[in-house]
Amino acid sequence: MSQRGDGFPGHSIVTAQEQLAGLREAIAAARTEAGGLLAGFRHAAGLSQVQLAGRIGYSATVVAHAERGRRPVSAEFWLLADEVLGAGGSLTAGGTRIKDLIGAMREEQRRLDRARHAGRLSRLLPGPCTDGMAGAAPAARERAITTPAIGRCPHCHQLVTLVTQIAAPPETGAGPARSS
Repeated sequence: MSQRGDGFPGHSIVTAQEQLAGLREAIAAARTEAGGLLAGFRHAAGLSQVQLAGRIGYSATVVAHAERGRRPVSAEFWLLADEVLGAGGSLTAGGTRIKDLIGAMREEQRRLDRARHAGRLSRLLPGPCTDGMAGAAPAARERAITTPAIGRCPHCHQLVTLVTQIAAPPETGAGPARSS
């Protein structure tokens, strides 16, 4: 019996990769469905792809791609096609569904990227110090300059605080070199 991780038996664990694959499939299905509706309404109106394109201000290529579900088209495209073809909001709703699914996929990808990045960082950074700060703190007798900075992670774009510590090298006992 598998568990989702929340303690409920019978629920399978869905990995982030499986979630992304499912969203990609849902997007493809939504594009195909909306494209089929578009073609149906266009045929019912007695318009060619070129004629519809001229009426909504898009190229016939864009209309063809939308009908085949091959490429994303804007929400404006679906709204204009809906109005011109008298689809009663069904084309606009199809475009909105596609847009929402794409947004969910992008958010899931960002979440996955953040998790991967956090995993990479945890492998690269030493364990936390006693004060909760990551990194090797200089011993109490060592002088150190600490400089905090705030920036964005180049991978996941989350805000991060960087702390740079510059410590004096350990004393060797051989004082400074003197010129004669």
